[in-house]
Amino acid sequence: MAALLPFPLLAVLTAALGEEDGRPAPPPAVTITAPPAVPEPVLRQEFLDAYERSRRATWLITYDFTRRLRNGGALDLTVFELSRPPDHLIAGLGGLQGRVGEREIVCGDVDGATVCAPEGAAAPFEEALAADLSELRDVLQPPAKWYAVEGGGEREVAGETARCFTLRRVAAVFSPPYGERAEYCFATADGAPLLNRVERREGADHRQAREVVRQVGDAEVAAFLSTE
Repeated sequence: MAALLPFPLLAVLTAALGEEDGRPAPPPAVTITAPPAVPEPVLRQEFLDAYERSRRATWLITYDFTRRLRNGGALDLTVFELSRPPDHLIAGLGGLQGRVGEREIVCGDVDGATVCAPEGAAAPFEEALAADLSELRDVLQPPAKWYAVEGGGEREVAGETARCFTLRRVAAVFSPPYGERAEYCFATADGAPLLNRVERREGADHRQAREVVRQVGDAEVAAFLSTE
């Protein structure tokens, strides 16, 4: 019986023989290391920063809005949203709501007519934004931590590059504010909110930008208010 060669020597001889008979030696094995995952607390802060940036930016976006329910119900709408801090208005979901300057505006469709509630004083912009961020932060971090934040990479929406995040429910909540899972995509240029999808037990809402305008002046605000 032939004596067994030590493994290192056997490897050298095998490589040499491969070169002698015209065949190149096999390439060395390559170990591919996946990039380290971004820690969830870092993603959480990046999402909060992106949300705040979107609220401080100026934009006018036309969205395609769809709702699909598990019972077969469906809804398709065009939604318009304007941001020119402190002004913020949304139209298309059955009325008009938001704020202009320091006054709140709430109008709805009643029997085919637009009815507006008496205008009230709006909280100062910085105070209102801080409250929204605090409420969002509370459901994303301990001790409550209803949702975990996951990175969604980048994608193109309405011809723009967007950074996306996913909120995944991780705690038992009777009425989760962002459903079972929610996705948000913000323009990398200025944070404009280009896509939002919320999945609930009863169905899903999907809102995706169709057109984005950055030049927003008094005329655009007046056009919103003309729907009152």
